[in-house]
Amino acid sequence: MKNLAEHKLFMLILFLTLSSLTFSQENSTSSQKQLKIIVMPFVEMEYYPYRIDLIREAFQLGFLQEGYNLIEDDLIWSKILEKEYNLANLSNDMVDTLSTLIDVDFIVYGRVTNFSNVRSNGLYTYQNVYKPILFKVYDTKNKTITLHERINFNENWGLFGKTNSLNEIGVIMARKLRQITH
Repeated sequence: MKNLAEHKLFMLILFLTLSSLTFSQENSTSSQKQLKIIVMPFVEMEYYPYRIDLIREAFQLGFLQEGYNLIEDDLIWSKILEKEYNLANLSNDMVDTLSTLIDVDFIVYGRVTNFSNVRSNGLYTYQNVYKPILFKVYDTKNKTITLHERINFNENWGLFGKTNSLNEIGVIMARKLRQITH
């Protein structure tokens, strides 16, 4: 009987210790500032609200999944659209100008041309060939480009390879930005 009471007491102490650790971890992560980010369109000839731009949507989902505060406010977008820039092909000067108009921590932009092609691999087989996406992240506080990459969907290791989905690419880029900024 005494052994059972000691076991219950030990389990209670263990439970309280684990719950206090979990609570303190949640408080420490919630006390971190949630970074504000805006994602510009990547596909040309697309108009606001950019619902067909799947690449932009994948990056937005990746940043949301990683805990960023995604800016989707129409008032902010109206300020951006008043500039009449080609948002799928921004220069560094244009992004610097946009950073003065809006209150965000990061501006994600880039472009994609001819996203995918089909190439013949012999007589009857065809393979999708994905072209790289130019991906840049501009830090509005430091006025610098924090992340600049050409993203490939296909990863090859000798004879082995993998094709990442758009959603995987979005999460990978959000995690890279998180690693760089922390």
